[in-house]
Amino acid sequence: MTRRAGRGLVWGLAWASVVLATPARAVQPLTALDPFEIYADGFQDLRGIAVDAAGNVFVADRGAGTVTRIAPDRTTSVVASGLERPIGLAFDLAGRLLIAEEKAARVVRLEANGSRTPLVTGIKQPRWLAVRDDGTLYISARRLTRGTDPEPDDESAEPEMILALSPSGQLAVFVDSFRHLQGLVVNHQTLWAVTRGRQSESQADGVVFQLPILADGAAGPATTLWSRDAFKKPVGLARDSLGALWLTTKELDLQDDESKRAVARLHPAGAVALFAENLAEPQGLSFDAAGHLYVADGSSGRVLRFQAPPAPALTSPTVTNQTPYALTGTTAPGARVDVFLNEAPTAVATVTATTGAFSAPITLAPNSTNTLDVFATTHGGKGLTSLPTEATVTHDDQAPTLAFQ
Repeated sequence: MTRRAGRGLVWGLAWASVVLATPARAVQPLTALDPFEIYADGFQDLRGIAVDAAGNVFVADRGAGTVTRIAPDRTTSVVASGLERPIGLAFDLAGRLLIAEEKAARVVRLEANGSRTPLVTGIKQPRWLAVRDDGTLYISARRLTRGTDPEPDDESAEPEMILALSPSGQLAVFVDSFRHLQGLVVNHQTLWAVTRGRQSESQADGVVFQLPILADGAAGPATTLWSRDAFKKPVGLARDSLGALWLTTKELDLQDDESKRAVARLHPAGAVALFAENLAEPQGLSFDAAGHLYVADGSSGRVLRFQAPPAPALTSPTVTNQTPYALTGTTAPGARVDVFLNEAPTAVATVTATTGAFSAPITLAPNSTNTLDVFATTHGGKGLTSLPTEATVTHDDQAPTLAFQ
């Protein structure tokens, strides 16, 4: 089956808003810092979402037992059906789709011919997935073994452990004893997990843990940078190109505001900012290559896309004898601009483009060619981040020499 999804981009200077009506809830306007649109709709109960390198969006419909692909031209096609409560989606290193089937107690891989290969079977309530750059698959699950107690049809029993499936196929417990474990995100060094605390502690409304991955693959001590209980019943988790975490939550409780059914941005330094609120039932979320954010909005049956800004436009010369060098350009008014020099892991300059124009002093490597990656993040760093503008700047302060023969 193939059909075309609806369009409708909503733009705003500070907050974009639109009314997304649902039969079971009083109508409230969905508001967000960045422009958004209903990217696709007509689903039953959306949970997991993942975007591949080509821009295809895959969504898991728990109610229908399907996974659907939404192509960049908005046509949709069911790529897997007859699934037993699919939730988490991820891609392996070869770009193949992985699906967690909660009721079937398994994780399967979708092959190019449409067949499904079981990767893990017999685990209790697998939900969310994350793949490390070495191929290790992490799974949030209730237990390692299925046991004899019946599977509930609701979601009263939540996952409590993270399992790790090695590239060689060995399954082990990575870490356990969580409360209400949900979404996962991983990079080479760290795994982040959405929870409601540890079983050894009093229950919290919401805690995002970061777990270092040790050299032997084991988990290091769990820590958190973000205030406990700032969010209530968090579910989905994603990480943007600058390392900020994004989560979906039933409530976001900041000092001056309490927001319902929200999307929040968690800065690596520990700040939490509201990005969008009054969704229907936000679940999984994922970024595409351009930095646009996609959210599976649960029982509304909608996929929402929040628009990232365009990459900054640079206006400064590419050859200079000056250092510091004034990097100039334009971007969205009020955006934060981060400049990375020569592939350094941290920004060498961060400025705010109050009117849209910016100038950032950069200390170049002398008498050499320097590479710059320049990102823009809307609303002073609280919104979405652009693709980088890549530039090469040659520094040369050597006076010319004359040779006489």
